[in-house]
Amino acid sequence: MIKFVEIINENACQPFTSAVINGIPACSDEWKKHNFYPRKGIVGAVIAEGQMHCGAVLVIEVLKNVFIPILPNGVKSITESEFLTKVNNNSILGKDTENKNRSAFVDQAMKDIDKMFGF
Repeated sequence: MIKFVEIINENACQPFTSAVINGIPACSDEWKKHNFYPRKGIVGAVIAEGQMHCGAVLVIEVLKNVFIPILPNGVKSITESEFLTKVNNNSILGKDTENKNRSAFVDQAMKDIDKMFGF
């Protein structure tokens, strides 16, 4: 059975720059290729779960080939009908210019952490 979720805390998204979780490229480098930035209200299907240095991480597919790694406390379960009602808003919600303009310091820090842990 597919588990559907809604992001309730975008800060729980794990912006690894090159992580692959269970064979899935769930990292910020990938979602930035689609000009997509996770934020509250985006819905998706949980397609994998994994362990990272921060603990358990869910991988949710929010658009075709756009995967977001997120801590379990950053999402809430929703029904399939809620998912189907909200999923068309993902591409609009994901075009967040505020998150798009993240500071270079934060991006570099995440790349350094990824290298440090071998992601």
